Amino acid sequence: MSSPRLSIITPVFNGARVLRETLDSVVAQTRHDLEYILVDDGSTDETPQILAEYVAAYPWITTVRIPNSGSGARPRNVGLERAQGEYVFFLDSDDLLAPEAVDRLLEVADDTGSDVVLCRMENFGEGTRSIPRAVFRAERRQADFIESFAYRTLGPTKLFRRSLVEEHRIRFPEGYRVGEDQPFTLRAFLLANHISAISDQVYYWVRNYAPGGDAKSASMGGQSVADDITKNLTGIEAIRELTLPGSRRDILLERFMLDTFGMRVCFGARFLKLSRDEQLQIVRRAKSAEDMWTPGLREKADHRLRTLYTALFAGDIDDLVKVVQRAQQNAWVLAAHRTGWRETTMYLQGRGGRAEVRVGRAIETVDTFPLTQDVHAAVVGRRVSLEAATVSFI
Repeated sequence: MSSPRLSIITPVFNGARVLRETLDSVVAQTRHDLEYILVDDGSTDETPQILAEYVAAYPWITTVRIPNSGSGARPRNVGLERAQGEYVFFLDSDDLLAPEAVDRLLEVADDTGSDVVLCRMENFGEGTRSIPRAVFRAERRQADFIESFAYRTLGPTKLFRRSLVEEHRIRFPEGYRVGEDQPFTLRAFLLANHISAISDQVYYWVRNYAPGGDAKSASMGGQSVADDITKNLTGIEAIRELTLPGSRRDILLERFMLDTFGMRVCFGARFLKLSRDEQLQIVRRAKSAEDMWTPGLREKADHRLRTLYTALFAGDIDDLVKVVQRAQQNAWVLAAHRTGWRETTMYLQGRGGRAEVRVGRAIETVDTFPLTQDVHAAVVGRRVSLEAATVSFI
């Protein structure tokens, strides 16, 4: 039997409620020169029985059961070790593929020779969440991953040439629960010859849930400050290792050094609740990124972040705690429902009242972010400047 062209890998945990839909979307593909590997991360619901049913019906579907790891990293790595396809694709256990997805992904990979191929994504279900848009504004063929804006999407739901992954032993870092896909995709982008992106129609459907309706996310929860530091430092290390100083490096560093869930997320209210020894450990680890705090990034940072990094990289824990305390006293928090919110007004709840911010366009999804009057709000992957918006205190 010849090797499959494509290995689809899906990590599964307690996905019984919607798992059949995902499996059926793969079964419905217009071509089947593929293998489908599902790795059960210790499910306690009906997931094992559903998987056994499909394995019995389709010889190209296989399953592996492992002890619960609490993250998508370990199951994906187990799937990679078993994969035989020329390409690999990562499909989440609650998302769907359009019937033509495999055919089009392989067609574009063959035509372009790209090591990584992205396909257009869209939301379905209750509410919406941020999904990549910029890279799909046009068809991309043999494109640079920075110039095409592909670097803005570091999720793993893409086609990767398996020889690229294996030659460089690219794997998902284990040991933390959120953001473990970013270093994998970032390394693949940096090592790839070029990327292509298919934008003529939606090929990947991202399921959304009402608050509390996603058992997978509920089981994972958030993660500790130490794990958030690990997540960001792992991404920074990939950039340090695989890029040279300059504007391209700075563009990639923005996610980890400037953005809402970059290093700054580690130095808020949670940091103040840590013991002195824990704070010192966080500071020692974070200081390893000091060489990545470039003049270009400093110029783009708001003044509070510059103040934070000045204290952090000086290593003065007392000064750093004071900086964090002052920032918390002045913080505004976006007060809005997590999903299904499509108005043009955000409400910021903070000390001294509530601010109404009109951003002049429909907001597709919002979350809770720390904000200040002169800090950018991260909404739908873009920064909405509060200075540029109309702010009225009510």
